[in-house]
Amino acid sequence: KIITKVAIAELLPVLAAGSSAALGNFRFHALGTGIAPESSNDTALGAEIMTRTSGTQQTTATRYITAATIVATVGTNVSEAGIFSGNNILLDRSKFPAFPIAVGNQVLSTYRLSVVGS
Repeated sequence: KIITKVAIAELLPVLAAGSSAALGNFRFHALGTGIAPESSNDTALGAEIMTRTSGTQQTTATRYITAATIVATVGTNVSEAGIFSGNNILLDRSKFPAFPIAVGNQVLSTYRLSVVGS
């Protein structure tokens, strides 16, 4: 995973303050058709499609998981996904081989972030 620099800037003050309220904002799933490689400088998907979908959230001692079922409103080939906060901060943009979706198809988007100490 490549966590974006804007997400790090958002998360570090939260961690320093000892509050986790802002972390719950990172639950909005988006799909896109962008082709550029992932980068920590990303602030958006390459070519976002459809409306973002709010996901469920789950945490363990070392993992954050959010999942959402996105119903396609357009037919296209999807090649990227992103997790956003409610105030439009991109946590992570993931690229994958494109796959086709048709209007009405459901796509299960699951994001897992593991945080492991040394």
